[in-house]
Amino acid sequence: DVARAPLVALLPAFVWAALAAGFAPDAAAARDGYASLLAAGVLLLASWHLARINDSWPVVVMWVFAAAAALSGVLWAIQKAGALAGFDIATASVPLRADPWRPAGDFLHPGHLGTYLVAAGLAVAALALAAAPPRRLPLAFFAGALIVAGLAGEALASLLALFAGGLVVVLSARDRRLARYAAVLVGLALAAGGGAVVWRFAAGDQFAYSRLSIWRAAL
Repeated sequence: DVARAPLVALLPAFVWAALAAGFAPDAAAARDGYASLLAAGVLLLASWHLARINDSWPVVVMWVFAAAAALSGVLWAIQKAGALAGFDIATASVPLRADPWRPAGDFLHPGHLGTYLVAAGLAVAALALAAAPPRRLPLAFFAGALIVAGLAGEALASLLALFAGGLVVVLSARDRRLARYAAVLVGLALAAGGGAVVWRFAAGDQFAYSRLSIWRAAL
């Protein structure tokens, strides 16, 4: 049944998250996180049903998503520029306040921001692949800008998002020629982003003692 498809697809994730929350050392934080996941799931199901009765709804959601991501990316760029210029953004007023070493826009961590930007960029990329040629190029540039901004935070989570999301975009493209181009671009972006992550660690990692645990959480 198409109406139940998203519920069936999400059920394993909800069950897995429930088990993880049950064994989490911080029960209160796990409970809050699981409640947020359930709320997001309810919104996703509601959006799915709206999309089934209104063909324009997915496009509206995608553009709201992309616009919000672009604003977060602009904020990150301002924070990064301020830090490079020598401003004390650690004590700046909100929303400019950020960690001068790794700004994250209005997110808690660069990995969170990067994953959000990459996901938005891939959504726009999927739209570009399906668009008519006159609209394809500007959409592709917009998608590329979001993805590059997402990878600029040098977070492993962003690379994981690009790999998984890029695979979905490439495999779901109807035009196989464009799909091959997209696959090459995703591969180049993964290589560049991976190089940036390696360079960051080569420069020194203050959390080296717990890096494996952090990567496990990101995965």
